[in-house]
Amino acid sequence: MAPPRPPWIIRAFMEYRGPEEFYVWSPGDSQGGYGSRAMRITVEAQKSCYEIDTAPLVNFERYLSRADDIEQIRTEITDIYLLLRARGEPWYKIEAIPSQIYASAEVKEVVGRSLRLARDVERATIFKRCFPQVDCDKRSMGPLEELGFLIKAGYEKFPLSILRERRCEESVDIPSLQRRDDVDPSTLYKEHNISVPIDYFHNDTKYEPHSNGTFPLRYWFDASYYKDGGPVIVLQGGETDAVGRLPYLQKGIVHKLAQATNGIGVILEHRYYGASFPTPDLSTANLRFLTTDQALADMAYFAQNVVFEGLEDKCLTAPNTAYFGYGGSYAGAFVAFLRVLYPDVYYGTISSSGVTEAIWDFWRYYEPVREYGPPDCIDKQTKLINVVDNILLHNTKYTALLKRAFDMETITYDDDFAQVLSDPIGGWQGRNWDPDLNDPSFYEYCSNLTSPTLVSNTTTTPNTTALVQTLLAAGGYAHETATLTTPMLNFITYIQQNYILPILAAANTSTSSSALDQAYSNHNQTFYAQHDLAQSLWRSWPYQYCTQWGYLQTGSGVPASRLPLISRLLTLDYNSLVCRYAFNITAPPDTAAINRHGGYNISYDRLAIVDGQQDPWRGASPHSVGFAPNRTSSVERPFLLIEGAVHHWDENGRFANETTAVLPPRPVREVQADEVAFVKAWLQEFRAARQEL
Repeated sequence: MAPPRPPWIIRAFMEYRGPEEFYVWSPGDSQGGYGSRAMRITVEAQKSCYEIDTAPLVNFERYLSRADDIEQIRTEITDIYLLLRARGEPWYKIEAIPSQIYASAEVKEVVGRSLRLARDVERATIFKRCFPQVDCDKRSMGPLEELGFLIKAGYEKFPLSILRERRCEESVDIPSLQRRDDVDPSTLYKEHNISVPIDYFHNDTKYEPHSNGTFPLRYWFDASYYKDGGPVIVLQGGETDAVGRLPYLQKGIVHKLAQATNGIGVILEHRYYGASFPTPDLSTANLRFLTTDQALADMAYFAQNVVFEGLEDKCLTAPNTAYFGYGGSYAGAFVAFLRVLYPDVYYGTISSSGVTEAIWDFWRYYEPVREYGPPDCIDKQTKLINVVDNILLHNTKYTALLKRAFDMETITYDDDFAQVLSDPIGGWQGRNWDPDLNDPSFYEYCSNLTSPTLVSNTTTTPNTTALVQTLLAAGGYAHETATLTTPMLNFITYIQQNYILPILAAANTSTSSSALDQAYSNHNQTFYAQHDLAQSLWRSWPYQYCTQWGYLQTGSGVPASRLPLISRLLTLDYNSLVCRYAFNITAPPDTAAINRHGGYNISYDRLAIVDGQQDPWRGASPHSVGFAPNRTSSVERPFLLIEGAVHHWDENGRFANETTAVLPPRPVREVQADEVAFVKAWLQEFRAARQEL
């Protein structure tokens, strides 16, 4: 078996050669090649016997001194994260921090920040606490020798025979050091699967023909902070590949709650997303098992049946263990319903930006943008979109000229054209308090519209200026050409730079030809005919909103008394083309099947409702102004609105060494602290109730 490729030291891969022998690999030559065995560890019977081959240490240290890329060092040589396996099962986890990484001030600063440790004395303190039998003050140890001491200490403290004999009611308090912070979470957490039923509802005709089969539902977990009696916190992945949710195990809300409660954090994938498919393809017939009710049953089944690898000797299923759920957006509504439908399985849930009210025509999506967006930008946006609508709907002889101005004369359908022009304002939802996650496109776009001068890359001639003024007049704004000509020119440039040129470059063409239709048309029936599993990125969620949820964001639904932020050509008929072409669905979705769970009024003990003040989805949540009742927040029924926030801003986090006085911002910090506090209170309630049994 070939040694693992870089980054080799972070993941601390060990080549497993049976229950009594492991090999650790490291760079094998002075050029940083791979292949030399750095250390051999043998475990004989229940005694520890270690042989350290020190010869490769010379090459290892030479490799360290040779590496001049700080990011490479940070990525490859920060800490050693070992998962020892006995007969293929994980029993002990250790992390070590090679002292050699502090060779230079620059490396020390980078690595120290990522590890939350800046000095060897802190390392020694942690080692002494976790492994008092090891002399941690030795500074002569090389990294591999240090690793050997840690492994030896682990086996001396918890021999395999003891670990194998532990029973469910007993405690094994396994110490661990701080995990490396900047590891790609997809490499840090092992992927697991639980076999779940395809069909839970054999009495419901909508699922005919029924199935008695099962499928593997994917999940990941982190038990770094677990102690006996701790809860399990399950984040529902929602309508996406759940790999994208793994950072929340590492530094987000799941990490915070698990750390505060000595719990296990879990990311659970939703059926028909990522790698969790009950059927061999996504044909309309095979999508019949993609309903929220079936997926809710999956999450309940998980809590009642999961066995966590390495913790097989513990009783960690509901209702014996406290289970808490968290979800954002669709997943937020999902866990709200979960609490109502499965109260004996999930002791509490947090619904963040939960869209608990299903709505077919959700034209109000853009109203928070109108209310909270920069007034000058909103004014320019509504007027320029109104120019577009007036031409496309009423003064159609200028349609070709309008498309030509944007270099989109070959796009076939007017509504596809209007969709592209309406798209940039949708960047509002992508705003985030964390600069690493924030999508800056909304304010970049607004800065274009509101600039008093032409932005860079905008080319203009008397002819182009005259063209724009002609279009403004044709669109009903001849009286405002003095104030709208520059915004219109900048609008055209933004669309060209961000929507047209990238498509033409990808198509390797300098003309539009059919490239724009291929990229932007919602009328492509050939595309919608595809239904292999690779199409889940566009097919799974549309099936859900076509059948149950709705949320079509229209411009046509905006009352005539106000100008819409997106084109009125974006109608229910246009936005539901995918329903007709992909699934042959022509009727509105069964929103009643969703709203029967509570809708705007959903409320339950230990169900927390958390929303963003400026979230475009707020109009579908229990915080919807004018539609949902006012409530008073309490520990039993938290009802929290994050000031200035957009979409589930409480979900993500930053490492402790990355936080500042303003990151996270005060409203997010306070809500996350509230979440920790009320989940801890709920856990105390659970424990008290268990003691009474």
